[in-house]
Amino acid sequence: MSSTKVNVIVLLKVIVVVTVLSAVNGEIDVQTESDVDGVVLSSAELQCRFEDPEDHPVQRVLNWYMQPEGESEIEQVISMTDTYDPIVYGRFAGRAELLGVQADMHITRLELSDAGVYTCEVYFYADKETGSGNTNLHISQLVDQISILGYGETRDRGESSYYFPPGEPNSLQCEATMGKPAAKLHWYKGLNEVQQHGETIEENVDGTFNTISLLQFTPEDSDHGEVLKCESDQQPDLDLTKAATIMINTNGAVTSAISVTLLAFSLMVGHLTS
Repeated sequence: MSSTKVNVIVLLKVIVVVTVLSAVNGEIDVQTESDVDGVVLSSAELQCRFEDPEDHPVQRVLNWYMQPEGESEIEQVISMTDTYDPIVYGRFAGRAELLGVQADMHITRLELSDAGVYTCEVYFYADKETGSGNTNLHISQLVDQISILGYGETRDRGESSYYFPPGEPNSLQCEATMGKPAAKLHWYKGLNEVQQHGETIEENVDGTFNTISLLQFTPEDSDHGEVLKCESDQQPDLDLTKAATIMINTNGAVTSAISVTLLAFSLMVGHLTS
């Protein structure tokens, strides 16, 4: 008989015992962290600690359950009976495992849908002692893309140069997509932060957010060679940032599709705000 079949049989026997035994002699003090933070595609460790009874320390059933954020249904994540191999369920297969000799759980390749309340439940069936503890797992996601009028993120190849006629007002739009929490956007000219002129946030169906920021900018001749940067900020949840940059060219007109697009966008925004 394979080890998997043995595990299932033993688990079923223990479930029957747990169901039949209605009396519980005592509560176990199960220690869990109240909140744990994670980032999409990284990993998280959820603590579950307790003291084993003296008489039957390995005659136990360990279970982790989770209630997804904003939902009422409860999913089973992982279970372990006595010293048999743990069983991992559903979408957590290949991603969740128990650590050490107690019930700490490690989850890899985190997804946004992993956010929720996790319950560690311990049952020593021979001693009729049980206990549980909850942990809120919060999942963040770095913005997927950030762009200034679609020019894209900063690359190692350096900033691209775009023509801005000196003295002519321009309206630039920066957009950061699919971040959680919603990103705040900051504009910089060189090392100095410049004031934006409006920011809107849109929620996506997957719970992430798009942030759009508008900058009204009138270049001067002295701005030639300066770098305009739009940078995301998702503090305190995330220390990581993304940025898009363009270099200001005030020396001469550039007859390119990009400069035409920039002028058309500026005229459009001016018409909408007038």
